[in-house]
Amino acid sequence: MCQVEFPYHPNIYQLDFSPIKRNQEARLCQVCGCVPELYLDRMYSTETIHCLCLQCVASGAAADQFDGAYIQDAEWQKVSDPALVKNFFRTTPGYTSWQGEYWLACCDDFCNFIDYVGIAELNKMPEKEAILSDYELLGGFDRATLEEYLSRDRDITGYLFQCRHCSKYRLYADAS
Repeated sequence: MCQVEFPYHPNIYQLDFSPIKRNQEARLCQVCGCVPELYLDRMYSTETIHCLCLQCVASGAAADQFDGAYIQDAEWQKVSDPALVKNFFRTTPGYTSWQGEYWLACCDDFCNFIDYVGIAELNKMPEKEAILSDYELLGGFDRATLEEYLSRDRDITGYLFQCRHCSKYRLYADAS
């Protein structure tokens, strides 16, 4: 299987909760008409989406045809290049979240989405203190709540990002 690369989603094929689905019903891509092995079935659009092949997602063809995007919101104000922002929303699949994706940015670019994390995963990282201190600046859950309830697969879920330039880890969290 030839895997399409998504620059801001380097681990998309390895995620436990990947937005990519295996095409067991032989669905047709709504853009190019192929029967893809893997596909996405969600996009922020006024149209109903059932099947988008990964090539049409990565090229932006699906976003163009359905005037849509794959990510609900992001720290787009931290990225100065409007063309990069537009391309990011048009060609980057989202991640599974409770309240809709919120993609973090650093060093004038969007970060890579690394994985879903809880406090157990953060406790294994030497960067934990820096990650939680940075998260506090976002104004989300307080540190005590994160220390007690943050999980990779429960009611308060952590989403770990990493800067593509300085390698700093960043955390976002939301709840059911």
